[in-house]
Amino acid sequence: MDADELLSSFRLPEVAVDTDVALQRTTRQGRTRRRRRVAVAGAVSGLLIVGLLAASLTLLDRRNDETVSAGPPPGAGVPRGPEPGDPAVWAIDPAAPPSSTDSALTASVTRLGCHGGSTGKVLRPGVTTTDTEVVLTFTVEAAGPGATFTCQGNEAVPYEIDLGGPIGGRVLVDGSCVFDGLAASTSFCEPDGVRWRAGASTDPGDGVPAENIVRDFLRFAGDPSADAVDRLPLAEEVHLGLGSELQQTRSRTQLADPAAWVIDEAQFRAYSGPFSALDVAAGATSTVVTVGEHPHCASPPVPPPDAVAHLTRVSVQPDIGNDSCLRWWTVDLYVNETGQIEAVTVDLWEP
Repeated sequence: MDADELLSSFRLPEVAVDTDVALQRTTRQGRTRRRRRVAVAGAVSGLLIVGLLAASLTLLDRRNDETVSAGPPPGAGVPRGPEPGDPAVWAIDPAAPPSSTDSALTASVTRLGCHGGSTGKVLRPGVTTTDTEVVLTFTVEAAGPGATFTCQGNEAVPYEIDLGGPIGGRVLVDGSCVFDGLAASTSFCEPDGVRWRAGASTDPGDGVPAENIVRDFLRFAGDPSADAVDRLPLAEEVHLGLGSELQQTRSRTQLADPAAWVIDEAQFRAYSGPFSALDVAAGATSTVVTVGEHPHCASPPVPPPDAVAHLTRVSVQPDIGNDSCLRWWTVDLYVNETGQIEAVTVDLWEP
């Protein structure tokens, strides 16, 4: 029997099939398969979502770890913005300048606007730090709406601030002079609002502190004796002047005589002459010492005489507090790099 004959002789057993039942069974099996596919797809989707969330959290953790590992910026924890109030400027006290290793300093804060000579309460300052600078922005208690005050220059109020870390080689900057500060266009911010640089000193020259030079000058003004003039570090020749103008030159030997200090000008700043730096400063008790430019009481600084503009300007003024600028005067000593006084000028507040 060949293959064709064998296949033709093979017959499947006949089985009775209920077509309606078979169709229902097939439909149920199809539904079951679809439910299984949906369930599997849902499980897979859930796993994908969980995986994506886990990956996102891992990435955030890594980013957070990077921020923390970098360490906090210098001055972290110190408020960046000042407490709201009226604007103020500040300066370093020349009698107590900071050093690079200090993490705290005392700022002399002065209200910017007219306030009858009073600065008022100094508020919490703002601090912004970078690798190269520390910017301190001061404000003072607001004067209140509608208040009017006279303008005779406001007192300087000391305020101690902790920077949270050593100053290092960074410069200290007055924030009211930068960031579009309200003082930026005033003389208080000239030339750049920098209040302190690493390595800077209040010694005008040869390691002699400004306060010592002023002390010796005031001692001589009050008692122009031979001993007092010997203590005064005068150059061999000294220029004498009024404001930003030099008037005459005297030798060191001549200046041992108080009469040699007299400038015979008939009038200056609406005052009648003659004028003498010794007469102006004699008897001064409470004074303020500055190095560099200083306000002309409530007005911008008066420029130095051109011939001595390269020298260090050491000045002494009365501490007038809340009094009128009519009591204000300044004696400016121009000191060379060896600590000798090459020029002395007098200035007064013009009524």
